[in-house]
Amino acid sequence: MDHHRTTFLFTAVFFLVTLGRSSATTTQERINRVCRETSDFYTCSSIFRQHLYSSYADMKLLTQIALSETLIESTNTLRYVQTAQDEEKDQNRKNLYEVCKEGYNALIGEFGSATLDLAKQDYFQLRNDIQNSERFVRDCNNVIGSDIQIYRRSKRNGLLVRMAIVSSGFIESDD
Repeated sequence: MDHHRTTFLFTAVFFLVTLGRSSATTTQERINRVCRETSDFYTCSSIFRQHLYSSYADMKLLTQIALSETLIESTNTLRYVQTAQDEEKDQNRKNLYEVCKEGYNALIGEFGSATLDLAKQDYFQLRNDIQNSERFVRDCNNVIGSDIQIYRRSKRNGLLVRMAIVSSGFIESDD
């Protein structure tokens, strides 16, 4: 009887350890799959790992992380742009900041809608909401790229938007 009990306990522990490693590996494989399609693999994977609260994450969770981080970063960028515009004396430059404000407002709106679509499991509409969002970041950077803060923020926002686009595209094929 003791031998069977010991064997059972050993087998149970073995499977729990194996499953734990398996899900962690699977999560890392998912992160790698998304991050390989971005401009900065290291930062992408770092952002995902920083926001994981367990060793398991499917594409829905990775998409949620990317959507949330995009909303946070783009809101912070919008605040920066608003402050820069308010402090700007040159009217032409003020107008350029307006282009950025409009773009980031649109980006925030689309990612807000996408977050709701994810909750409703409407993955088609989610992808539809965000598929063209990279242009808002790119347009702002092209218009005011000489501002080093805009450049840095645009680079991070562009990465986050790309992470959301890529991960949302893998939701339905996630295993």
